[in-house]
Amino acid sequence: MSSPDRQRGSTLPEVLATVGVIGILMAVAALGLNRGFVGLESSHQELVNSVREIRLQATVRGAHYRLTPFVSLYEIARLQDADADGLWDNDASFPVRLVNLPAGISISGSSASGGDGTVEFNTRGVAVDSLGGGSEVVQLVLTDSDGTTRLVEVWPSGQVRTEPLVGLLP
Repeated sequence: MSSPDRQRGSTLPEVLATVGVIGILMAVAALGLNRGFVGLESSHQELVNSVREIRLQATVRGAHYRLTPFVSLYEIARLQDADADGLWDNDASFPVRLVNLPAGISISGSSASGGDGTVEFNTRGVAVDSLGGGSEVVQLVLTDSDGTTRLVEVWPSGQVRTEPLVGLLP
């Protein structure tokens, strides 16, 4: 027989289980919100590593290497001067490597003279233009869907400089 004034409520294990489930759901939601920032940071580091790698490969292998940015990916190609005319073209014996960026992240490039952001290294690891002459500082900018950007500058000497930026470049 039950008494009529018995209080109804939750037991301690029920409350702990509910709080635990809510905590797990909040943690999953927080990770989902932070995923874009992690994607931008990892893409930024991968781009820096790619630029440094092609510079190293150019000096070690004695060939030109080129990185060309597109909107959602960038292309890395080994070049050759098969006819010795001073113009370096894609080396057909080495496949072009495409690096796709995560969804919501884009890449753009520019230089002071209005170039498209293509970076080419000669056999000495120096950045050059497509005709083999001296290059300018090239800026490669990664942008996520929130407008946060990360900058990679490639100097004519081959030095790579990075700097986190806030908001869009003018």
